[in-house]
Amino acid sequence: MAATGDNSPEPFTLVIFGVSGHLARTKLIPAVFRLFRQGVLAPGFRLVGFARSDLDDVGFRSQLAEAIGGEGWDAFAPRLHY
Repeated sequence: MAATGDNSPEPFTLVIFGVSGHLARTKLIPAVFRLFRQGVLAPGFRLVGFARSDLDDVGFRSQLAEAIGGEGWDAFAPRLHY
């Protein structure tokens, strides 16, 4: 990941295809959430998910909150888009 002169990470958007599937729900998004909680991701970080499931941002976040949730979720969830 690129960094600015002050050694902080640059904002970026992570796109995950098939985001409503098992792999994303159990491995990919929990790993990104851990990085967020550790402060590794830039403040402007966003995650955009694509899948065939009929969801919107709110439904997507609700599904993930049930599966992952936890401390820091309220700050992380607004960065998730479907």
